[in-house]
Amino acid sequence: MDSVNHPSHYQSDSGLEAIDVIEAFFMRNYFLGNVFKYIARAGKKGNRLEDLKKAEWYLHREIRRLSGEDKKVNVEIDGVIKPVGNLRPTVGEVNFFRKKYGLPLIETEDE
Repeated sequence: MDSVNHPSHYQSDSGLEAIDVIEAFFMRNYFLGNVFKYIARAGKKGNRLEDLKKAEWYLHREIRRLSGEDKKVNVEIDGVIKPVGNLRPTVGEVNFFRKKYGLPLIETEDE
């Protein structure tokens, strides 16, 4: 058993791995991918209730994001939505990450 690349707590009894399901269904959404991950491993790595509470936490984050209740900034990088913090990033900060990932830079009149 390869505990780094194929940990048993992320596999079904038939050998299906959680990462394969996440890549097939949730690659564009960090929150929903984590919901699935914690449900899939619930009770296999440790406390089942704790894993389910973690899944619930990520599900609530996604609900707040979609409803506009969560004012935290989420950025889409390479088609994946990731949380970046409470404050809106500056154009310079956004361009730093866009350059890092080979995306077109944002141009403004004052730059």
